[in-house]
Amino acid sequence: MKLLCQTAREKKEFIKSEACFEIMISEVRQAADQWLLEPLPVLRFTDFCRFEGDGNRVVYEEQYFQRRGRLNAYTLMYWLTDDAKYKEALEDVLSAVLEEYTWALPAHLPARNKKTEKSTFVSTAELAAHIMEDHCHLDLFAAETGFTLCEVLELVGDMLTGSLRDRICYEVKTRIIDSFLSLFTDNNWEHEKSNWAAVCASGVGHCFLYLGTETEISSAAPRLLAAMKSYLSGLPLDGACLEGSGYWTYGFGYFLYFAESWKEYTGGADDLLASEHAARIAKFPQRTILGIDRSLTFSDAPGERYGYELCLAHYIYRHFDGIEVPAWDNRLPFGADSCYRFAPFIRNFLWCDPKLLQNDLKESAKMTKPVSDLESTVFFDKAGWYINRAFPISFAVKGGSNDEPHNHNDIGHFVLVKGNEYMLHDLGAGEYVAAYFARETRYDFLVNSSRGHSVPVIDGCYQREGKSAQAEMTVNGRHNVTISMEKAYGLFKLQSLKRSFYITDSEVILKDSFVMKEEADSIVERFITCLKPVIKNGCVILKTEDCDEVLELILQCDEENWQIMIGEEAYKGHRAEERKAYFIDFSPKVQQKVCKEVNGSYQYDFTLHMK
Repeated sequence: MKLLCQTAREKKEFIKSEACFEIMISEVRQAADQWLLEPLPVLRFTDFCRFEGDGNRVVYEEQYFQRRGRLNAYTLMYWLTDDAKYKEALEDVLSAVLEEYTWALPAHLPARNKKTEKSTFVSTAELAAHIMEDHCHLDLFAAETGFTLCEVLELVGDMLTGSLRDRICYEVKTRIIDSFLSLFTDNNWEHEKSNWAAVCASGVGHCFLYLGTETEISSAAPRLLAAMKSYLSGLPLDGACLEGSGYWTYGFGYFLYFAESWKEYTGGADDLLASEHAARIAKFPQRTILGIDRSLTFSDAPGERYGYELCLAHYIYRHFDGIEVPAWDNRLPFGADSCYRFAPFIRNFLWCDPKLLQNDLKESAKMTKPVSDLESTVFFDKAGWYINRAFPISFAVKGGSNDEPHNHNDIGHFVLVKGNEYMLHDLGAGEYVAAYFARETRYDFLVNSSRGHSVPVIDGCYQREGKSAQAEMTVNGRHNVTISMEKAYGLFKLQSLKRSFYITDSEVILKDSFVMKEEADSIVERFITCLKPVIKNGCVILKTEDCDEVLELILQCDEENWQIMIGEEAYKGHRAEERKAYFIDFSPKVQQKVCKEVNGSYQYDFTLHMK
């Protein structure tokens, strides 16, 4: 398959002359030239072993991905300039990647502590098979590495030293193609309904399309296409990505890369994108923008500011109806992806259409209106997400269940944006360590527990995880939504908990109604923010600090019967950065004053005005 190579040849001179590419190339050149002055990152064995030791994966992965960053930058600069300094640096990093013990990350390998400390293998062949288990393990990043090496060959292979080209072909065929066909005949990810299926199948699939024989491609294709189908089945028919916005870019992006290549390989006979389901998924980002350019941060989302890959936005615009092209200012610059994935990186150049940027290339260009005017109210009925973008106040609330990919216990949780600033937050993804994904410790993390979400705490109990923790969401017109969320808690005494939102031009009103079989020991209405709250005249005031216009949100309830407590807790963000969250807790001053006995049940009502 010569699709990438053909596209690259056709666009090379165009890329070197267009204004938008000049900015993008400058970002890459600056990074490449800086890296030329620094030693190549070393993958230390002790860092490799840390995940099994203390659960830390950041130290090893940082060096691993720094190598990939150099590979990206040197490839592009050598392809565009033919400069020998980039060739030398590229061949060095390629050689280093080829020498890696495994392309998989330690966190994704079979548990190492289950292996014997002393070798008990009875033959050399048995020992070799044991080593090959790690060497040829197919995880996300092994698949991506093989995919990357194939496309580096397509771009600059003719200009590389012959022995290095041969080595790349050998390692990809051994670690990816042969591994998929024979060493591991049934990878778990082939049946996943998450990004794993799309990313791994796309990476492995491209290795077959670039370096496999027709027989090998025919043998692998049914499994790869089944994995892609499995990925799609994990996305609700309404097009929502339950894993969060970052995983939409990751999973659906790699699905698109493979779909385009597979369509080319089959001469247009097999189009994986030819469905209403795929079209709805393609619209997910533009349907979840809050304010002007704030990204919805449910689940393990990466950050609040909406950032997009040029290649995806422009490809989707060309292939689906009703797609809006975001502003240049919101594209992800080189280095924004700390994993330095080559597939979107190179396609940002090859798939970008400068005409779609509409002269919006100045770095000072800012968006001055919401990204999408198509829908001010969005309801993902299968996922249970309701979004109201009644600018300048917009918010989103989550129903769904507490049994989702990258699950957070967050039924009834909501976020609120005023103007273009988050006021009430979702904390997004935490640091990925071993305990973060362990069933017994996952909900000890603030970002995953309902303790770190804007939901009630009842009798000191937080929400539970699992299939039985589900919500029912009812949308009444465009500006009223109600969530039945008692199943999230699993408390015997809790008969009903309905959370309703009413949206007007000037405020969002929240009403919670609890019906209990017995009087509650305690009820705490918790709201989460990353802004330091101030209590003034019985209200909570939140102010933004780092923006041109100071924005203010006032939270007001029945101060006669409800008291306010402010708490705070430090936690680690996705890149292990130190962060702080604030709890705004409303609780009854006297339980009996907010409790009504009705037909043998006890009813508590809470109303909060947010304006």
